[in-house]
Amino acid sequence: MPNIKHPGVYIQEIPTIHTRIVAVPTAVPAFIGYTQNAARKKDGDLHLTPTKITSFEQYCRLFGQSEAEPLHLELTSTSGGMVLKNTSPVLPRQMLWYAIRLFFDNGGGECYVVSTGNYQISLTLSALSDGVQAAAKVDEITLLIAPESVLLATADYQQIVNLMLSQCDQLADRMALFDLPDGDKSLNTARLSTNRANLGNNHLDFGACYYPFLTTTQRWQSARNQQHITVSLDNGKTTQLSQVKADNPEQFTVIESLLADLYVCLPASVAVAGAIALVDASEGVWKAPANVQLRGISHPMVSISDTANEVLNTDTSTGKSINAIREFSGRGVRIWGARTLAGNDNQWRYLSTRRLANMVQESVQKSLSWAVFEPNDANTWARVTLSVEQFLVNLWKLGALTATRSDEAFYVHCGLGTTMTANDIHQGIMNIEIGMAVVRPAEFIILRLQLHSQQA
Repeated sequence: MPNIKHPGVYIQEIPTIHTRIVAVPTAVPAFIGYTQNAARKKDGDLHLTPTKITSFEQYCRLFGQSEAEPLHLELTSTSGGMVLKNTSPVLPRQMLWYAIRLFFDNGGGECYVVSTGNYQISLTLSALSDGVQAAAKVDEITLLIAPESVLLATADYQQIVNLMLSQCDQLADRMALFDLPDGDKSLNTARLSTNRANLGNNHLDFGACYYPFLTTTQRWQSARNQQHITVSLDNGKTTQLSQVKADNPEQFTVIESLLADLYVCLPASVAVAGAIALVDASEGVWKAPANVQLRGISHPMVSISDTANEVLNTDTSTGKSINAIREFSGRGVRIWGARTLAGNDNQWRYLSTRRLANMVQESVQKSLSWAVFEPNDANTWARVTLSVEQFLVNLWKLGALTATRSDEAFYVHCGLGTTMTANDIHQGIMNIEIGMAVVRPAEFIILRLQLHSQQA
């Protein structure tokens, strides 16, 4: 029998087409944020319209470029010459253009873009919230990312995190990727505690967070337009770079050389989304997206030691694991964590476990739509059980489930006295229970699905 290929999963075709379980795509992120424009046929017709793209070039055609934006350089003189002390802002305001590019550089494939406005509109919680709500209408989406959320005020950041996690919990077919707002700073105990608190306390198994921000190999678009660059020297005076060029050509030449080495910094989640898509396609959704080298990255903005990594990864009081991005000599910059925010949850601690469960539940629910108008009787229950078992056998053979034998890797229950009462059947309700040994053979992840079966 032929094999049917899906992103990250191979499912073998079974004879009865009505009972075949088809795996849904697993790595289709929605990027929510501001774009230069949003036009397919006329200006603005893609505003708040989730739009699928498959390349960075397609993004540019539909959503435009990144424009030059104000950039301030704080310079200081040393015995070795002039050096760049600080750059403001740390992250580009027009973030999505750089982010989409980094996503595709790291192996990203299909994704959705939800434009919440153009660059002339101020960044607001309301606009990003509208974008998140628009993404809820697209069933195919499996990851939510709003990179510009780290630029919001603290209270607004908390609200957007809560909104994204709530949507993921309600739909149970997606996860949200976050970044700490203080991703450019070293985290002492107090700062880390504050950043963890900002992530809330609800639906944590549907989210994952990454730290620190990353210095990419992309250059600032502002570097091409000196009219948007200001500099301050040791005297504290702020001057337009174009004025420095006119007043002190020699000093301008030095600053220009520093600009040549100035690269854009971005939240890590956008690169991680690309890495997740790459891992899903090459190994499967059940493979933890960790120890994966990130591309297009110069270095993390903060260096993380083994001790600091342990503090990020585990927190006995709140859970809320933070996944580190670390640089290793000779091995590049790598994702060094694979936990959800529910770090103290034995069942949903790992990103791969949550995402595999999402995929199985969504695949089964969609593929069993044929059962809605079938008699809610033993024959239908047997067909449902067989089709789900065949689906799980294929996942087990691919290594998604850990056990030496298939009967130890999963179970499927559907029937009167096991998952349904006589009253359930009278109400046209069909309950299915699936247990999967995802992490260890003795540890089963339990999924409970419900179909409303009706007589045709």
